[in-house]
Amino acid sequence: MSNDTRQPEILHESEGLLIRRNPKNQFVVARLHFSADPAKRSPAWRREAQAGMTPEKFAREYDCDWTAILGAKVFPEFSARRSEIVLSDPLPDFGPDLAYWGGFDYGARNPSSFHVYTIVDGVLYSVWEQFYPAKNLNDYVAGMKTFKYWNKIRYIAADPKCWANDQQMEEGLVSIAERMYQQGVRNMVKGS
Repeated sequence: MSNDTRQPEILHESEGLLIRRNPKNQFVVARLHFSADPAKRSPAWRREAQAGMTPEKFAREYDCDWTAILGAKVFPEFSARRSEIVLSDPLPDFGPDLAYWGGFDYGARNPSSFHVYTIVDGVLYSVWEQFYPAKNLNDYVAGMKTFKYWNKIRYIAADPKCWANDQQMEEGLVSIAERMYQQGVRNMVKGS
């Protein structure tokens, strides 16, 4: 393995355009940003191009910021419209006779997300949530089971990555789904 620490040679640099030569293999790489076009440098053009995109999505697609979406909210409009979406206390108890469904997205460093839903009069309600990193999966599953109608949840749609055998246990590599099954979560299905 080479310890070549030389920096790339800059062959040309102007607004929106950077051309460099890699010192190791002599490849020439050009980075062309939309701002190289003078017509696309105005705030008005930027606003129009960003219409319908989250700031993170725009940063990734247009500014080539490959870290922009990591940890971004899937539904950022929830923050802006929270008062219209989130019910205030006292929260309704929908009771044990309704159908409930769950959603699960695993995270050890980032938060795991477990939500329970029901439908009343054609309106979908998220009636319960647990949202924090599952550093200890057994404790996280125990928390999931505190939902008062746990046994009424028809299924829990989970990120398909939960079925990847990437968890090192004494018995070898197992999946998050298998570990949760061992803890009594018997109704998980692969979400889309």
